[in-house]
Amino acid sequence: PPNLDINHVMGLADLKKKLPEAAFGKKNYTKNEVCFQGVYSSLYEVEISNKDQSKMDHLMENLKEKDLAIIKYLQDQGVLILLPSSAL
Repeated sequence: PPNLDINHVMGLADLKKKLPEAAFGKKNYTKNEVCFQGVYSSLYEVEISNKDQSKMDHLMENLKEKDLAIIKYLQDQGVLILLPSSAL
């Protein structure tokens, strides 16, 4: 989508307490998916249009510096988590 409304931010340390450790191990993902302790996770790389790249770079740098993740609750009861690749 062209825009994504974000309402929640969480510290990575708190997020890692709530999700299985396997969700944060990039090597655990087979074909971009992992299931561990009944929690299914999919790993995607976000692509940003050129006009918004500097905004996204700034956002990701802030997330990385402050050890934060952006949380978006989805209508299908899923959760979208945006975090820097260094968190994996």
